[in-house]
Amino acid sequence: MFFHVQATLPVTVNNVALDNARGECATHISAQGLYIRTFKYHRLDEQVALQLTIDGRTVKADGKVLYTRRQDSAPFVEPGMAVKFTRIMAEDREFIRQFVHDAVTRGIVMELL
Repeated sequence: MFFHVQATLPVTVNNVALDNARGECATHISAQGLYIRTFKYHRLDEQVALQLTIDGRTVKADGKVLYTRRQDSAPFVEPGMAVKFTRIMAEDREFIRQFVHDAVTRGIVMELL
């Protein structure tokens, strides 16, 4: 089972920083990939170079575009693209996995009975 969490993370695609002022950023992330809110579209299956910042740490990865959504495709659709990681360092994948775990479990208190 894979979890993803909502996030607002600055991201660079193919060495082009997305425009945070326009709301372009990674909005969902998992250890397998991310969803990037952007108005710049890439082709299905296109390979992209990614760089994102999570809690002050820079993570670099390569990915493949799984699907895109255009702003005018349907009401209330978040424009952007889903990207699956195809190459990422093991320690970066583990860092993302821990980031997601911490976000999912934040606020859960274990009680001994």
